[in-house]
Amino acid sequence: MRLTLLITFMISCLRLSAQTEQELLNTLDKVIENKWEYRQERQNTIDSLMNMSKYVLGARLLDVYNDLYVQYAHYQSDSAMIYLNRILDMPAVKSDYVKSTQYLLLKTETYAIMGQYSEAAGIIESLNVDNAPNDIKANFYHAARTLYGWKADYMKHAITSSNTCRAKTQLYRDSIIMCDREDTRRLIALADNYICMGKPDSAITILNGNLEKATGKQKAYLYFNLSEAYKQKNDIGNQLKYLALTAIYDIQRGVTEYAALPMLAKLLNDRGDTERAYNYMFCSLEDANFCNARLRTIEVSEMFPIIDKSHKNQLTTQKHVYLTFSIVLAVISILLVTCIFFLRREMQKLSATRQQLSLANDELTKRNIALNEINKVKEEYITLYLNRCRGNIDSFDNYRRTLLKLAKSAQHDELFKQLKSAEPFKQELKKFYDDFDEAFLGIHPDFIDNFNALLTPECRITPKKNEHLSPELRIYALVRLGITDITEIAHFLDYSMPTIYNYRSKIYNSAIVPKEEFNDAVMRLP
Repeated sequence: MRLTLLITFMISCLRLSAQTEQELLNTLDKVIENKWEYRQERQNTIDSLMNMSKYVLGARLLDVYNDLYVQYAHYQSDSAMIYLNRILDMPAVKSDYVKSTQYLLLKTETYAIMGQYSEAAGIIESLNVDNAPNDIKANFYHAARTLYGWKADYMKHAITSSNTCRAKTQLYRDSIIMCDREDTRRLIALADNYICMGKPDSAITILNGNLEKATGKQKAYLYFNLSEAYKQKNDIGNQLKYLALTAIYDIQRGVTEYAALPMLAKLLNDRGDTERAYNYMFCSLEDANFCNARLRTIEVSEMFPIIDKSHKNQLTTQKHVYLTFSIVLAVISILLVTCIFFLRREMQKLSATRQQLSLANDELTKRNIALNEINKVKEEYITLYLNRCRGNIDSFDNYRRTLLKLAKSAQHDELFKQLKSAEPFKQELKKFYDDFDEAFLGIHPDFIDNFNALLTPECRITPKKNEHLSPELRIYALVRLGITDITEIAHFLDYSMPTIYNYRSKIYNSAIVPKEEFNDAVMRLP
């Protein structure tokens, strides 16, 4: 069973290590969402052990209490201390120097987690391990290094006391390197020493060399020290990666006393990922309080207001952006409703005009007069329609520019990217051309043939397959409607002035009537 779990864990670690930065953070998000399930697994184990403790005695009871301590150690420090005290009160432990010393060292670590550094230091100072077995010495040095390292972090604002603790930490770290026979644990201490000496590359080499063979929580220690080494190299990407891997492993084990997740939260906040940083810091504070881990609670409490302020600022900015968008959308909606109203009214007018035309067919003379008047009305309405459509296109583009400025000021890159595109304007312009061509040819269905009759045969214009009017025909369609000003034509069609002049010169050179009379001839076309 244990072999299967070990293999599963190793495969999981390999998969996690191969993930990209964003994939790792997404995985961590899901792990945090499910943290109560991981915690419940640990609690189920604890409940089972507590139930078992009611029915066993002697050495078996000691094993059960030891297992309960292991489950509680970095999960709920108060309960861990209860079972350590029960173990230390057992006659079999009191009478055994090795066992009693071992559990006193574990008690030291638990005191340190709870922030009771004086009590922890009292145990360390009371123990004499000069003649103890080598493994007890190594455990003693590890406990002492952990105690004074955490105490140095706790007293960081008291420079003298903090420096004294750091000196003791280094002393015990050196002792670990000299005497610890457990290879991975010794190499972790050696890598930690290289980091303290400002030699992160040496530390990385050692840590990477032990990743494959490390088991249990040693894997988390390796990941965390790798993050510290890469931090010293100012390699933010790898620092983030190994902090995320450490946090994932911590939470999946049901651990509530940890350092990686709040450090990752601060790193993400510095990079602008405020929402995720806030969630990670909130999770860290919740877990530290649950565990009664005093140092972790203080560390998180110092960083939380900074991240909370950034998070609130982001929420305020988002509210302003949403409000602005709501206002803009409301204005656009009003404009659309207004346009629909006017278009409907114009359609009703056009419908009324057609009815008048139908009635006017009874009398030939009256019909001719009515047709001339109606055609004039149609042309006026088309001109009005064109002005309105062009105004809508301008309004659309102006709103796009306004929204772009708003997005820039709020620093929403994705919004900025979307709004920066002029593609909607191009599409509206194409629709404008299509609507114009269709409307114009609906009124003047023979315009192309009549216009080509003014040109030499070899220069006559045939629109492309997917268009009603070519650019040249569209220019002179406007002339037919009475729009002869070059500036106005260029504005309607979104062409430059030189482009209009070039098209006009090309037509003049192909015309069979004099250049001075060409526009008048176009305006007389049926």
